[in-house]
Amino acid sequence: SNVGTLSDGLDEKILQMYSYKTGASVEAVAELASILSEGAENKRKVFASLGRTFGVAFQIIDDVNNFSESPGWTKTCGEDISAGKPTYVIVKALNRMTDSDRNRFLSIFCTKTLRSQNAGLEEAVNLVKKSGALQECREKAEKMIDDEWQVFNEYAVHCDSKIMLRMLISALLN
Repeated sequence: SNVGTLSDGLDEKILQMYSYKTGASVEAVAELASILSEGAENKRKVFASLGRTFGVAFQIIDDVNNFSESPGWTKTCGEDISAGKPTYVIVKALNRMTDSDRNRFLSIFCTKTLRSQNAGLEEAVNLVKKSGALQECREKAEKMIDDEWQVFNEYAVHCDSKIMLRMLISALLN
């Protein structure tokens, strides 16, 4: 079984990469907005943290949506698999799969010709969907935002802008 090598914090390392890749830019914008509004340093840190968390949650939802066949989704279903890109969702799916499903998925994922063909790609996508990881990851992203929002809520004054920000975050994650 390959699960030993997969569970050695790879999912956390991918989240750290998302934090650098997507989270940092959103964090910078949030901190800049706080500086421009002359927010206190402790407030700036909370605003920046919400920005970073939103960036990571957004990336997780983007990974989940990679398995969507909705006409509103502009990417190809399973694009991350066909590219051989180990995303947070894929690692979570591998950790949830039975040994036989995991071995089959890895045989497709690790073989460029198999993951490039429609039949192989469709089988790999279905194994990820079957694992239940898509729902788990969507819930994780939502919980990250909810937890971070509770902290943010204590620092940000109640106003229309705060309500609009919460609505915007929810809309972008959905």
